[in-house]
Amino acid sequence: MNSHARPVDAGSVERVAGLRSAYDASPDTGRADLDVALHDALEAGTVELYRTATEDGRVRLRMVELGDRVAELVPGLLPTRDQRVEDAARPLEEQRGWEVDHAILLHHVLSDQSSGLHLLDSMRRPTPAAERDLAAFTASGRARSGTVTLERRGAVSLVQMEDGLHLNAEDLDQLRSLEYLADLCLLDPLTSVVLLRGGVMSHPKYRGRRVFCAGINLRELAAGRIPLVGYLLEREAGYLAKILHGLSAGGRGTVRSKPWIAGVDGFAIGGGTQLLLVCDRVVAAEGVFASLPAAQEGIIPGAANMRLIRQVGARMTRELVLTGRAVRTDDDDAHLVFDRVVSTEGMDAALDEECLAMAEPAVRANRHMVNASLESPDDLRRYLADFALLQAQRARSDDVLGKASAFGRATVPTTVR
Repeated sequence: MNSHARPVDAGSVERVAGLRSAYDASPDTGRADLDVALHDALEAGTVELYRTATEDGRVRLRMVELGDRVAELVPGLLPTRDQRVEDAARPLEEQRGWEVDHAILLHHVLSDQSSGLHLLDSMRRPTPAAERDLAAFTASGRARSGTVTLERRGAVSLVQMEDGLHLNAEDLDQLRSLEYLADLCLLDPLTSVVLLRGGVMSHPKYRGRRVFCAGINLRELAAGRIPLVGYLLEREAGYLAKILHGLSAGGRGTVRSKPWIAGVDGFAIGGGTQLLLVCDRVVAAEGVFASLPAAQEGIIPGAANMRLIRQVGARMTRELVLTGRAVRTDDDDAHLVFDRVVSTEGMDAALDEECLAMAEPAVRANRHMVNASLESPDDLRRYLADFALLQAQRARSDDVLGKASAFGRATVPTTVR
């Protein structure tokens, strides 16, 4: 890491702490001055902060852990863990937005190549829970976390989202479950291919039918339970990056990656479509649609903006992201999103065929080279540096807070657009 890094100036920290206290006392005044002061304080000192927090890179911290550690190391620079947790317990429109301070820190960390790549490598390490439970899964071939199940059938591990009442709408609990089970799949020596699919729904409108994913749970968002760092940022650098780039165990030649297949029934909305962009093959049932309504909701759809350009081109990316257009399986350009479209009755057989093809020994090495050519870790670092800052700004904007409040007051499910 950069040997010319300088520590954060004590006077700058004092100014940040004072402005934060003033904003906390009178939140209606806004936090613009606080944000500017925090940027100024971090401009020269982030690299040294990161070195200290990680003990010269020896300690691996995830994004949330990093923010909390820096808050301990330099009191007043960032909100403490207790402040962050207390703020997160409030409805979104009543929150002070202390996670924005942590997102600003992450913007500066990710803007430095060495620190940023180290952080992203740390985010792709297996979760301790998965390492603890690996032997049990390898022996039994079964695992469950929350509303997500995992079952190994031969060399294929099926990750199935089964939140039937909420149409597999995404929230923090589901994200943690999915990342944990993804880690098990990638660590398991008996798994060659991972299949991701939605289960059968209990929601009255879709009862008895499979659904892939309804996107972010808007009620949870309105309640303030979709954290900026712990969900929106860690999802990109953790769960999704692990699917695309594999697990990192440190050192050269230790990446563990496997082919992923998405079986899409019903629809893939928002985060569901983002999942399709990191899977190697996408098989959809006739009548399925995929969409990215994030711009209409007021936020940025993760790294989909970057990945879509490479997959469908700039013009179609603008249409999908900026207008929220849904791509349906019978559209002329559907092949750019769905690799294969089959009848609902033919889904199981088609997925079996795809899994068999992806289990070929050379597939793993070739998909690694393809994905490395499409998106390097440094590409993701640069994108997420901007994403951290812009998503933080959007998360606290008046239009997003207003929409979130409306979602929270809705008397009908707000998971399906």
